[in-house]
Amino acid sequence: MVCIEKERDKDFGSFVPNDNSWKELTRLVNVEFKNKMKELNMIEFGRLKKYFDFKISHSLIQHNIQVYDGFKLSCDYYKGGLKIMIDSCCKIMSSKNLWQEFLDEKIS
Repeated sequence: MVCIEKERDKDFGSFVPNDNSWKELTRLVNVEFKNKMKELNMIEFGRLKKYFDFKISHSLIQHNIQVYDGFKLSCDYYKGGLKIMIDSCCKIMSSKNLWQEFLDEKIS
């Protein structure tokens, strides 16, 4: 389980953005998300910039598969204001490479 503690050094409560500053605010919040993920030792992986903790995995030994839990975080401006999306995801990886699979099939 991942816990993110609140910091008091950045206060957005008194910030009232105009039409031109929404992009800057969303960029700032997305950068803060990225910094927090780095502090939690989560690794940014893939072209969709999802964050995974590769130290913790779930193994399916009989199928030679490892499953890693991760998150996709983003912030954007929509009709009503600033919206934050937190998406849970997983990465499924084989614990054997193709050459090892080929050798196992050849021996059997």
